[in-house]
Amino acid sequence: MKDFYLILGLDPDASLESIKLAYRRLALEFHPDRVLHLGKEEQAQASSRMADLNEAYSVLSDTRQRREYDSKYVAAPSEEGAASVAEAMPT
Repeated sequence: MKDFYLILGLDPDASLESIKLAYRRLALEFHPDRVLHLGKEEQAQASSRMADLNEAYSVLSDTRQRREYDSKYVAAPSEEGAASVAEAMPT
């Protein structure tokens, strides 16, 4: 699964306003109309990046989808890390 917070350059505890600002800033940089002067390969990369930005913003800007995403993909690694630490502790 893609790390939507990483795509937008944010921490998981980012506010909705921070998510909007990050999306808008990055969308200006990678929007297809803003990269017409670049070569075909760079345009394709910008298009791919823009698709990732749109997906990340779509999920993180919707409260219900963000909560579901966070519960599956943000909390899971820290729980695994906690289990690993507990297993490594001497008894």
